[in-house]
Amino acid sequence: MVNFEDKPFKAYLNKKMSKRAKLNIAHGALNFIEKTFRPEALPQLYDMAAFGRSLIAIPLKNGACIDVKLLASPFQEEGELMLLMFLGDRRVYSICFSCTADGQAWIGGIQGGKDIDNEEVKALTKELYGIRPKNLIITLLYGFLSHFNIKEIYAIDSHYHVKSERVKTSYSELWLEIGGEKHRRGWYKLPPSEIKKSLEEVKSKHRSQFIKREGLKELAQLDLAAALRDICVNRSG
Repeated sequence: MVNFEDKPFKAYLNKKMSKRAKLNIAHGALNFIEKTFRPEALPQLYDMAAFGRSLIAIPLKNGACIDVKLLASPFQEEGELMLLMFLGDRRVYSICFSCTADGQAWIGGIQGGKDIDNEEVKALTKELYGIRPKNLIITLLYGFLSHFNIKEIYAIDSHYHVKSERVKTSYSELWLEIGGEKHRRGWYKLPPSEIKKSLEEVKSKHRSQFIKREGLKELAQLDLAAALRDICVNRSG
């Protein structure tokens, strides 16, 4: 973990970012956490042993659930906050980001779980009516950001990641897939809200699955908003 005063001099969010930019975002991110979450919730958010605070459970077709947690990130070089998805005690996916009080979000990393192999990811996708885990974590992030009316969203290019030599997948492909546009200095600018297909765009034979998939995503975001109200200073947030 990186101490706040060291952040301008250490890798943080983007390996090409200036010291001033790093300090501004880090200060804004800590300010966001302090002003947003109720004091009694903070120990849970910082509980690394428990991977943070449990927020919601997303049901799978087979009756199991994906547990979603919010952690004040131990990988603070990628962002102060982390959303995580667990299947039992195994991490499925996580995304690290920083939010600032002026309505910006900076995504510094997204990663699949080391204990979940490709075949399990495919099986899990079927259990989620065709939603890939990495797309579900994006849906959850958009739900989180929407709750706080954060519309200016930037995501790191994998080549500019603070540990780019360890990143095995192309972030750029994902950011472009969800409607992002190449910005500058190693950032992609993402749409202010998640882009959704209309029912008319889906072939008739796939519409039933599409409706179930979108229903699952919508319910997850509604449940997430309710869970966030429980831990926020402004409960109507």
